Amino acid sequence: MTQFLPLRGLKYNLQKFDSLDELICPPFDLISSNLKNILENKNPYNAVWLEGTSQIKDGSENKYLDSRNTFNKWLNNEIIIRDEIPLYYLVKYRYMLNGTAYSVAKIIGMLQVEDLSTGNIVGHENTYPPIVEDRIKLLETTGVQFSPILAAFKDASGTVKTIVNKTLREEAEAHINITTTDSLDIWSISNNDDIQSIKTSLNDSTVFIADGHHRYDAALGIQNSNTSTFESQHIMTALIDLDDPGLQILPYHRIMENINEELTALVHCKLSEICINHTQKNVEDIGSQSLLDLISKTTQNIHTICTLSPQKNILNIYNMDPQSSEDALGELAHSDAWILQSKVIDSCMQKYPSSSLTYTHDLTEGIISKDSLAIFLGPFPKPAFEKVALSETNMPPKSTFFYPKMPTGLLFHPIYMGP
Repeated sequence: MTQFLPLRGLKYNLQKFDSLDELICPPFDLISSNLKNILENKNPYNAVWLEGTSQIKDGSENKYLDSRNTFNKWLNNEIIIRDEIPLYYLVKYRYMLNGTAYSVAKIIGMLQVEDLSTGNIVGHENTYPPIVEDRIKLLETTGVQFSPILAAFKDASGTVKTIVNKTLREEAEAHINITTTDSLDIWSISNNDDIQSIKTSLNDSTVFIADGHHRYDAALGIQNSNTSTFESQHIMTALIDLDDPGLQILPYHRIMENINEELTALVHCKLSEICINHTQKNVEDIGSQSLLDLISKTTQNIHTICTLSPQKNILNIYNMDPQSSEDALGELAHSDAWILQSKVIDSCMQKYPSSSLTYTHDLTEGIISKDSLAIFLGPFPKPAFEKVALSETNMPPKSTFFYPKMPTGLLFHPIYMGP
């Protein structure tokens, strides 16, 4: 049985701030060193100071202690305050993507952590032990979950949607401008009947981890330790209906660096072997924005992979047919990222070990990258994602980029304070 409960969270004291605009930050794995510096200079109380990304880089435990000391100072000075009672929080996220306006609703609560072998909670990506250990150390030292993971479920009965729509008609408690086009509004859900209905409707639901596999594994590690508490047996989670049209499953693109002509030819040869159609376009004379639009439009076609030559003059377009590989690969045939990694990239990089691979969700980075082979994938259809996730075979890291991400700073979950 899946347990999703309201939580008694910690949050910024809005009596001390005009807004939360300068206080939130992206999830820790999206914070580059340059962005970290920008956020730290934006506001001394920005949540980036808490996510274990402090200025201390001596390789010791000091960065975790620094986060703990910063958080405790804010708590003592009532920069951060705690809710009086456990609540659910509703977040309505409005954003622009490729010129189109979208919105998506998410409910923040705490999800009971359990081993994925139970089948109640489903992951889809492998994790890196060093990153999990980093998150465990941050949890153990600070005693706080600073950001929610993102998880999806199927609201088959429509119960949660009904409560969401009712709550959205009320006045929001806070509004946050994330960018000039993206914003979110926040409501609390305190009605006992609504809380009970949400809890009950989730009892028999399968929950898919969308974003936050490392943080989930860290919470699982804490749960199995001798410091476990009721609160630490749950992880702060932003839950969303998988069928919400505002939830996007975008791709991570690949950039192969330190390459030569032989490696480039081998990649294209292997792509041709697994694809049913291959076309080329000369893009030497079109501008960057036109090239960006062309790649974006082309990869919207299901199971289409594009490569941009190191000289940035040839765009190769490959179309795959997952049905032809389903007998051999099962549901994984529907994961372009898995096929690309297992059938193309792994063997190519094994033959040319001096090459390197980076990931980006930004098409522009692939277009402007110098002397590299950029490989672009399209969005992951939700029905295909659900099938692959339920097949219990993990995809390679950076297979999915669930969007929009939940920012850090909306709510904090203390795991050692007690209920």
